[in-house]
Amino acid sequence: MSKQTGVVRGVLLAATAAAAMWAAGCATSSTAPGEAPVQEMSDARQAIEAARAAGSPRYSPKHFQEAQSLMDQAMLSLYRGEYGVARRAALSARARAIAARKAALAAQRTP
Repeated sequence: MSKQTGVVRGVLLAATAAAAMWAAGCATSSTAPGEAPVQEMSDARQAIEAARAAGSPRYSPKHFQEAQSLMDQAMLSLYRGEYGVARRAALSARARAIAARKAALAAQRTP
């Protein structure tokens, strides 16, 4: 093997290793235990805003208030560093906000 071939193989090996580590990093959950549930919090906020835009405070106030309350709990838990509790509350807030939006849209379609 020539010196140039060895260098090329070394560069290819290093590039392959770097790509494998990058792929492994992407495959791991960004919400592993002990990490702040950033994505879940964002998803919940967006779902609540979509519910608000659909008229949920007017057409589905109970579901909307429940979503807001769960989001408040998630924020408080996040502030306290209780990431597992915050994650669960954010996921529940998102689900409740989606239900509120669906209920509001259905109520608006009803003659």
